[in-house]
Amino acid sequence: MKFPVQQYSNVGKLRLKRLAISFTKYGLEEVNMAIANLKLKFMEIISKRVGYGRVSRPCRTT
Repeated sequence: MKFPVQQYSNVGKLRLKRLAISFTKYGLEEVNMAIANLKLKFMEIISKRVGYGRVSRPCRTT
């Protein structure tokens, strides 16, 4: 597994190193599951923010 490290900043390099370590420690399936879970969480947060933001602001009566 080779990563294009030169394109990223120092933070990105650290993240890539952690990713590589996680790839070696755990199997690919577990890493993919974790990524999928993160994506689901982000989608939930974004949908909540968008939904509540667009719906609740005009509905507020103060």
